[in-house]
Amino acid sequence: IAVKGNFDDCQKYLKAMLGDSALEISTGGNIGDPALGLLCDKSPDYYLLELSSFQLEATQHLKTKISSILNITPDHIDRHTDFDAYVKAKQRLYEDTEIVVFNRHDQNTYSNSISRKVSFGLDEPNNDSEYGIRSNRGAAWLCRGKERLVAASDLHFYGQHNLLNALATLAIIECLEIPLDNLIPTLKNFQGLPHRTNLIFSKDDINWYDDSKATNVGATLAALQSFSRKNILILGGQSKGADFSILREAILLHTNAVILLGEAAQEIEEALSDTVPFFHAQDMRSAVSKARELVRPGENVLLSPACASLDMYQDYIHRGNTFIKHVAEQSNG
Repeated sequence: IAVKGNFDDCQKYLKAMLGDSALEISTGGNIGDPALGLLCDKSPDYYLLELSSFQLEATQHLKTKISSILNITPDHIDRHTDFDAYVKAKQRLYEDTEIVVFNRHDQNTYSNSISRKVSFGLDEPNNDSEYGIRSNRGAAWLCRGKERLVAASDLHFYGQHNLLNALATLAIIECLEIPLDNLIPTLKNFQGLPHRTNLIFSKDDINWYDDSKATNVGATLAALQSFSRKNILILGGQSKGADFSILREAILLHTNAVILLGEAAQEIEEALSDTVPFFHAQDMRSAVSKARELVRPGENVLLSPACASLDMYQDYIHRGNTFIKHVAEQSNG
């Protein structure tokens, strides 16, 4: 089972749910144990791999039961030269698979292979090969075709991108012909993962969210689109050749101000200067301080950098923890 996408939390949902099934699963790839290292495991029923475009680019042959590309947005353009090359690298995932699980909202995840096709999306599913959202008496349900599987209100994670991950997870598990009845409680109890649009502090009708895992433009776009409230957005880091203009509409709709830090600060401002007010911060402490000055009741402060972290931090975890630390310090001061 191979999964690729900017919202790689799907692998974590799969690992949790498959771990509660009767199957033996070995998990690794781009995140966790190296794929070849998993061959030392004792005959698991399935290998569950999350693979990067870099790994797929260097892969000569990969035969899978199920392959899924969750979404494709521009990333690593400094490595792949242009977006078409990046898409081509990811599409190698589909070259020899029995079942393709793709995102109906993203044509770059579609496949021209002769494999069986199953799709997921936030719209209503039309048949049993489609997973999506249906409304029942005003409540949103995750469904396969017309069958209701789990109410969105029963899930503990936030954001439309996480609903897409959950739908992809349900699709992949059912493609393995595993009954969902005993596994739905696992999905309901899943608490989400650190640094993925996590609410870390709330006071005086102001919410603070840590989305440090948003290391590319697509992840930040998804985070912004998940909120009905306006945000004070903290952006910046290493750009990886990203096209920040993709964020223009979302910033206009979902933010009141942007605070910039890191190497890409000037590049981001030049791409988006005609949207909302921009402010520069030397470090995370000053970014949090500026956000406290700007934010008003009824708004959020959102760290969702759209950039890699290595210009200032060890990794996105270090960046997120630094944000959490300064929010706590300044909130208690």
